[in-house]
Amino acid sequence: MTADDDGWAEAPETVLVMFSGGVDSTWLLHHYLRDTSRRVHAHHISIRYPHQQRWRAEDPACDAIVDWCREHLRDLDYSTSRFDLDFHRIGWDSDLQLLVASKVAMNLGPGPITVALGWCTEDVERPRVRERQERRVTPRLWEALCESVGRPNLSRHIAMPIVEMGLSKADLLEQLPEALLERTWSCRNPVFTDGVPCPCGECHACSLRAEGAVDR
Repeated sequence: MTADDDGWAEAPETVLVMFSGGVDSTWLLHHYLRDTSRRVHAHHISIRYPHQQRWRAEDPACDAIVDWCREHLRDLDYSTSRFDLDFHRIGWDSDLQLLVASKVAMNLGPGPITVALGWCTEDVERPRVRERQERRVTPRLWEALCESVGRPNLSRHIAMPIVEMGLSKADLLEQLPEALLERTWSCRNPVFTDGVPCPCGECHACSLRAEGAVDR
């Protein structure tokens, strides 16, 4: 049976947005829904570490962002998964994102699938990220996962439109609709007052967002 006979060639293309509810991935979701006609599937991973409670703010933020996009842009598919990791040495969230992306992609039908990550220029300029890039850690990991999945419709190229466009955090903050921006969550170590999360103002994500807001 050929790919054409199986319907793989005629099926619509899907972009799988790995979605955290932060500024970068929200801009990415907004971009694909507004500026392209591709089918969009957003997937959020609720990562629950014992020393970080950001999921308590991220999870409802993601739901609110998806609801806004469906109302003001167009419909999309949305799924979630949950990881309870009782460890303090946690490694790179992006590695877990790629693992989950490979599993989600197996369930998205026969059409072409491209995985998109919401990184901005400040991310790739960090020394630790540059060192990983020099060793091709992320693309090599994704290539191995694609080989493991064995789906011919799954692109080996990871889409990073924000980096490819050379956009900074300040650019994203300026371009996102205010109503959508206020639904995002960036802080990795929220402080809770009467159960209400507030940004810590000290973590890397808070610092980048504050610097970007100043630069607007």
